[in-house]
Amino acid sequence: GKQSYLEKSFEDWLNSNRINKPLYETEVKFKNHKLNKTYFADFVFNELKLIVELDGSQHLKTVKQDKIRDTYISSTYGFNIVRITHKEYQNKTKLLLISSLLNL
Repeated sequence: GKQSYLEKSFEDWLNSNRINKPLYETEVKFKNHKLNKTYFADFVFNELKLIVELDGSQHLKTVKQDKIRDTYISSTYGFNIVRITHKEYQNKTKLLLISSLLNL
């Protein structure tokens, strides 16, 4: 689908820091066969086994489901997942963490 403002802005930030595709993929599918659900990850850094999720305000209503999803992806596929809320993104409070994880 169409990228959100947060996703577009984050991708621009990645590109400005010379982190370009194919170092990451967007909207990657993960299948949960137990629950017969398909999850989509915003940004996947396969070599680093890292997923970055940019959470808009709608995620305030899905905290429990997001935790189930993250636990499943982490335990089944071995990825670490970092969630960044809209407010954290605006305040750049997690960009230092992301920079460190991406070795910038």
